[in-house]
Amino acid sequence: MQRGRTPKVDGRDVLADIKLDDELRSIPVVIMTASTSDEDRIESERLDVQAYLTKPVDLEKFLALVKALKSFWHEDMIVPAIT
Repeated sequence: MQRGRTPKVDGRDVLADIKLDDELRSIPVVIMTASTSDEDRIESERLDVQAYLTKPVDLEKFLALVKALKSFWHEDMIVPAIT
């Protein structure tokens, strides 16, 4: 897997590469996307993601989703503060 910047690379391709890499495949992956496509969700599940979240466009709702993810995932997850 080529590491670094990934211009014009689909996130599903990156996820597939991660899951093929022996050193990276055990890293939990959470997909946060604007896509509401069932096909995208099913493909992500096939690639063994831990969560698939559709991100809201509203900033307050987005931050609430990130905080809920933090609560669900780990209490020690660092969520950046927005001032």
